[in-house]
Amino acid sequence: ENIAGMRVIQAFTREETNLAQFNQANGRVVTEWMKVISLQAWFSPLVELTRSAALVIVLYAAANQLGVGGAVLTVGTLVAFMAYINNLWAPISTLTNMYVVMQATLASAGKVFQLLDTRPTVTDSPTAIELPRVQGEIIFDHVNFSYDNTRTVLQDVNLTIEPGQLVALVGQTGSGKTTIASLLCRFYDVTGGRITVDGHDVRDVTQRSLRSQ
Repeated sequence: ENIAGMRVIQAFTREETNLAQFNQANGRVVTEWMKVISLQAWFSPLVELTRSAALVIVLYAAANQLGVGGAVLTVGTLVAFMAYINNLWAPISTLTNMYVVMQATLASAGKVFQLLDTRPTVTDSPTAIELPRVQGEIIFDHVNFSYDNTRTVLQDVNLTIEPGQLVALVGQTGSGKTTIASLLCRFYDVTGGRITVDGHDVRDVTQRSLRSQ
C-alpha cells in the first residue's frame, strides 16, 4: 500500500511517518522470525541426534547378537554401513534444500534491492529554498509536458489561479487533469515553461516545503 500510494504519501508529506510505521512493522516481523529460527535451530538438531542415537543403540545391540567382529562383511556391518550412509545423506539433503531456499530468497531480495536502489527522477536542486507560507497564487506559464518525450500531454498551458479562488478542471479521460495536479505537486518536472506558486518556481523550492502547504 505504501508503494502503490506513494503519490498520496508524498502529497501529504507523510514519508517519515510511513517509514517509521514500516520500520516498526518490519521490526516485529524480524523479531518473530528470529524466534522461529531459534526454535528450529534447537529442535531440528535434537530430533536428528535422538534418531541417530537410537540407530546406533539398535545397531550395536544387533551387532552383538550377530557376533560381528570378523574381517568378513556381515549382516551387522552391512546394516551399519547403510545407517552411516543415511546419516551422511541427511545433512547433504538439508544443504540442498537450503540452497534452493537461498536461491529463491536471493531472487526476491534482488527485486527488493532494485526497488531500493531506484533513484528518484525528480530531486531538489542544490540551491533549493524552503517555500514560505503561501497566499495561494498559482500560475502555469506556457507549460508543456510529455511523459516519454514522444507524445505531448500538455502543450502551451496558461493558467492563473488567484488566492482563495476555487477552480475545477473538467475534461475527458486522458486530457491531462491529473497531470496538471501532479505537476503542481512536482511529482514530475515540466518539459517546457514553468509553474510558480506566489512567484516561486516550483523547481526552485524543496519538494517537502511545496507539498506541505
